[in-house]
Amino acid sequence: ESTFGELADIQNGYAFKSKDWSEEGNIPVVKIGNVKPMLVDVESCSRVDSQTVVGLERFRLSSGNALVGMTGYVGEVGLVPKVDELPYLNQRVGRLIAQSPSDYSFMVIMARREAFKEEVERLGTGSAQANVSASSIKSIKVILPPCDLKQKFGEIINPFIDRILTSAAEIEVLSELRDTLLPKLISGELRIPDAEKFLEEAGI
Repeated sequence: ESTFGELADIQNGYAFKSKDWSEEGNIPVVKIGNVKPMLVDVESCSRVDSQTVVGLERFRLSSGNALVGMTGYVGEVGLVPKVDELPYLNQRVGRLIAQSPSDYSFMVIMARREAFKEEVERLGTGSAQANVSASSIKSIKVILPPCDLKQKFGEIINPFIDRILTSAAEIEVLSELRDTLLPKLISGELRIPDAEKFLEEAGI
């Protein structure tokens, strides 16, 4: 029997200040409430301006990063989707970093298990709201298979994870097109042939 810390490290987010948040900002920041089951909701992220994140490159997220809630919604795990503007990591949200790149998919599946979430919730402390530390999450007992088995597991599962991320990006594009085209079609500003041409140019 091993611990989750032998499978993954956890990076805590940056403590953005209240004055950093800006309605005109174009840089999304992932807070606790954005970590949804399976996928992080980047669209509803609070934002800061580009000047605020200068020097904070280590907190910039990448598509496919697995994030875990560490306050309030403790143990919720979601993946960062494919987006044009990559978000940054806020405090009390942890980035799960596989100890070995070949362990990534096994780490994601382990962290997405309901039993893992329940254990994180059990470890959470705090009278007002649950809080859990990175060290507590890393102490969770897990059973780790041999390295070659984890690697083979990754070869099978990685394409499925990538497909989830790709599908989420495609859904976002289609939603934007719907929101753009539907009002124009209803008002008569745009006709069906024009809409079809618009979709062809967009590669849909």
